[in-house]
Amino acid sequence: AAAVLALGIMGAYLILSARLWYALANPYVWGGLVLSFCIALPWHLYEYMRYGNKFIEDYFFYNVFKRSLYAIEEHHGNGLYYFKKFIQKYRPWAIPSIFSFFYFLSQSVKKRKAYLFCAVWAAFIIVFYSLVRTKLQWYIIPMYPAAALLTGVALIRILRGRYISLLFFGILLIAFLHIPFSGIFFTDHSCGIKELVSGLDQYPEDLFYSYKNADWPAMTFYARRIPITIEDEKVLLEIFQRPESLVCILFEEEYQKLCAERKVPNNFKVRQAKKFVLLEKH
Repeated sequence: AAAVLALGIMGAYLILSARLWYALANPYVWGGLVLSFCIALPWHLYEYMRYGNKFIEDYFFYNVFKRSLYAIEEHHGNGLYYFKKFIQKYRPWAIPSIFSFFYFLSQSVKKRKAYLFCAVWAAFIIVFYSLVRTKLQWYIIPMYPAAALLTGVALIRILRGRYISLLFFGILLIAFLHIPFSGIFFTDHSCGIKELVSGLDQYPEDLFYSYKNADWPAMTFYARRIPITIEDEKVLLEIFQRPESLVCILFEEEYQKLCAERKVPNNFKVRQAKKFVLLEKH
């Protein structure tokens, strides 16, 4: 992560602020680019040397190009997906931060470059990932620091002087009241994984599989083991034919495809929770 994503934000900011040519002539900018690549390049070289073409296929073609062009692993959403998630996850500050964004834009017109940078930072993240076809709510996490700056600075500018103490007290009160009413202690963020994988301790780790990257983090946590990920359908069908007991978790969409083609053996016990299916063979 080490500021590589920030290159796009800085590029957009420099273009909008008409400072691109000035930045390109600055040796510190080029030094920063070299430093950025020095941070990112070693890991990529190590992965390629270890995994070869499989790393290129999985990392670039699957996790970059395919996720950008297609909605994979059932992570669908329209152009308003991230706006809805922002309002839902950033309560109670979502609405104030939206108004603060336009306040920052108005200050940007007055040639206040710092305001323009914060506005570009927030807008770039949400617009960029809205164009990516695969939607995951944590993609826009880098936007939240910018949203906090937008909201905090705007509130301080509006409520100057004697109202600052009142504002600080109000923020604390809202934060504490938000805890019991937000549902954070009652919402199931595991998408049904917890109830699916509970009670699977009798299966060794080398007999616990996931198909098509159905390796939801909650699965590893609640199952207390790391599943073997399978991408190739032929490999999955070969595993199905093995005599030993096994467990395989997959997306409901993939399960329905296998059932339609009659590729799921009859000796499997099937359990389902939300968008996941667990196939279990004793």
